[in-house]
Amino acid sequence: MLQTTTTPNFGAGNLSGSFALGSTEDVTSVKGLIVGTFAFDGANKYTAIADIVGVPNAAIPANATFTGTTATNEDGAGVIDGGNENFVTNGTFILAIDGDGTFEPFLYVAVKQ
Repeated sequence: MLQTTTTPNFGAGNLSGSFALGSTEDVTSVKGLIVGTFAFDGANKYTAIADIVGVPNAAIPANATFTGTTATNEDGAGVIDGGNENFVTNGTFILAIDGDGTFEPFLYVAVKQ
């Protein structure tokens, strides 16, 4: 994740706007993949619409809408929903890892729209 050459000073305001999200490819055709959109409000909250593709009995229904919170550190690292979903951002891209393994696949990439 490219950051500035000086010490970054990120905060909630740096994570704002709409992002398109996708997960890593499901090469085994067992766990599917996730696609969706996230709208961050710049004040540590988001709303999202997501779909799991390729899993007939997915835990997330089609076009699931949900909300949550984030916390962003000065270095661009942070957490989603106060827990094990870790991310790093430069304000344009977000790389997120599902640290507790609740949702698979574990790596998600979001790009600002």
